[in-house]
Amino acid sequence: MKARKSIDFLFSTISHLILLTFLFLSVINVDIIFSHSLDYELVSGEEPLYEFTAFAVLLDEELSLVRLKF
Repeated sequence: MKARKSIDFLFSTISHLILLTFLFLSVINVDIIFSHSLDYELVSGEEPLYEFTAFAVLLDEELSLVRLKF
């Protein structure tokens, strides 16, 4: 029971940090488009518990991929 609460707190903290990071990026004029990706499932055959995928268009108009899975 205590381990479950610790895991929930960890995922909650990570989620809040990710949201704050995206908020900061949007404040400095970075466009963020969220997109679900099936690449991980196709490569590994396993579906992650949590998946955050974001495409960030930087100020110099390069497209970079930010993908966090755990």
